[in-house]
Amino acid sequence: MRADARANRQELIEAGRRAIAERGTAFSLRTVAQDAGVGIATLYRHFPTRDDLVLGVVDEAWARIDEVVDRHEAEWADDPASAWRSTIQEVAALEIGALAEQIAPFAASETVTAAATLRQLGRETRLAPVLERARAADLLSPDVDAASLVVAIASLSRPLPEHITTILPDHRAWLVDTFVRGLAVDRASNTDA
Repeated sequence: MRADARANRQELIEAGRRAIAERGTAFSLRTVAQDAGVGIATLYRHFPTRDDLVLGVVDEAWARIDEVVDRHEAEWADDPASAWRSTIQEVAALEIGALAEQIAPFAASETVTAAATLRQLGRETRLAPVLERARAADLLSPDVDAASLVVAIASLSRPLPEHITTILPDHRAWLVDTFVRGLAVDRASNTDA
């Protein structure tokens, strides 16, 4: 793909993400194209249907999660607890919760469900090594699977009202740290008396 085409596609995904966050999946494709600074024909060249654009936005969100996972890959050998906490904190900072909430009703369509199921299987496979490292370091209970973890992080990552972030700027970090500590294996309750 040419550099300009790749840039246009990225602009369309960003404009699509903003449109979904603001209006759900009932957004105007023409408005998305305008916001991206391209013509409607360019939008349709990259995303022939609304479903394709929404899936492109979802794929981009997963790509950002992959970048976070990759960024902390080397840390696992030296400090698994720090790598785990940093990974979860950064994924929560992506605020995928707002996107997930808006896309949920749309995800029930047959077209999207089939495509999303295949994509989800790939993502769970991608996250499996991270979860295994966390389990090996007793940072994650064995009963937590990738899907449950992603849904929990999405719940934690919903944007807080601006006045709350002004009053409590570190609230999300505290909430995510509390969540991460709660995921760890509790050795005290697992010992036989």
